Amino acid sequence: MTPVFLDTTRPDFVWRDGERLIAFGPSALASLPAYLRAAGMENFVLLATERSVGQATEVASMAAETVFVRHGRVDEIAGELLDRVGTRPVLAVGGGRVIDVAKSIGGANGEPVAALPTTLSGAPMTPFHRLPAGFAGAGRLIRPKIVIGVPDLMASQPRELLVGSAMNALSHAIESIFVTTSSPVPRLAAQSAISLLYGGIAEELGIGAPQPETVAVDRVTADRRARLSLGALEAGFAVGATGYAVHHVLCQTIVRIGEVPHAPTYGVMLPYTLEFLRIRDAVAWEMVAEAMNTPEPSTVIAQMMATAGLPTSLKGLGVAPERINEIVAAAEPRAQLGLTPGGATSEDLRALVEAAF
Repeated sequence: MTPVFLDTTRPDFVWRDGERLIAFGPSALASLPAYLRAAGMENFVLLATERSVGQATEVASMAAETVFVRHGRVDEIAGELLDRVGTRPVLAVGGGRVIDVAKSIGGANGEPVAALPTTLSGAPMTPFHRLPAGFAGAGRLIRPKIVIGVPDLMASQPRELLVGSAMNALSHAIESIFVTTSSPVPRLAAQSAISLLYGGIAEELGIGAPQPETVAVDRVTADRRARLSLGALEAGFAVGATGYAVHHVLCQTIVRIGEVPHAPTYGVMLPYTLEFLRIRDAVAWEMVAEAMNTPEPSTVIAQMMATAGLPTSLKGLGVAPERINEIVAAAEPRAQLGLTPGGATSEDLRALVEAAF
C-alpha cells in the first residue's frame, strides 16, 4: 500500500532538525523576518536571479544588498562573489545553482545561510557543494540554517521545467533508498517523497483519474504544488542523510562535460540507472515500486518524460557522442561510486551512458 504523508488541507509546519529550521506551507514566508532576527541574519546579502527576485520582492526589500547570480560553475561564481559578500550572512532565493553558491560562500566565510527555493532542487536540504574557486582557507560543507518552503514558489516553474525539476527530486529520493549507507529513517522519507512526487507529476501531466468537477481548479493546483514541494524537501533530506552514488555521479559529470541542463539530465538517466540498480538490491527496488504503485517504475518514468515533452535520451539533450570517453574517464575516479550497491566499474558507466543515447 502506498502511504500518504501530507494533509494538503493543513500543510503548514515548522521542523527543527539539528542546527537548521525548515518552515513549510503557504504562510511560511511571513515568519522569515523573525527567523532571520533569531539567527542574527538581519544584515544579509540576497543572492537571486531576475526571475526569483521578482517572485520575492518583499524579501529583496529587506536585504542589505542584492546580487544576481550568473550562469556557470558554482565554485567559480562563489569565488567571484566571496569578497563582495565579505562576512555577511546570505539568503538565497532561486534554484539549485543559486542556493549552492550561497552554501559555498557560507562554507568559506563561516556565516549562516538561508534558502527560499523557487524550484524542486535538493540544494536547500543537503550539505553538498563546492567551496569557492581560489579559496585557500579552512572551509567546510554546510547546509542552510533556515529553509522556507512555499509551495507556490517551489512549484512555480512552467510545466516542462517543473516536471524536469520534479524528476531531479525523484532521483534524489530513489538513489537514497539504494545507496549502501541507506537506513530506515531516510528510506521512510524517500518513500514518502517518491509517492508525493510521482503523484504530483502525474497530476501535472493529466495522468490517472481526473479530479471531480466539484473540486475548484485553484484547490487542485494548490494541492499538487504542496505535494511536489514537500516531496522535494523530503527527497533532499533523504539524499542529504545518505549521500549519493552512480546516478548522481554520472549526471553531474554529463552536465559538466556535455554542457547540458541539470534537471532534465537526471530525468533522462533515471530509467537506465534505476534498471542498473534493480538487480543490485531487490528490496530497494520493491520499495520504489510500492511508493510509485507500479511494477515497472523505470518504464513509467520514461513515459512521463516523453509526455511532458522532455528529452528521453542524451542525444535528445544535445550531448555529443564523442564526449562519452571523457564522461566515463571523469566519473570513474569519483569516490561516491563506492556507495553503489555492488560498485560501478568504468565498463558499467560506459554501458549506462551508451544505453542512454
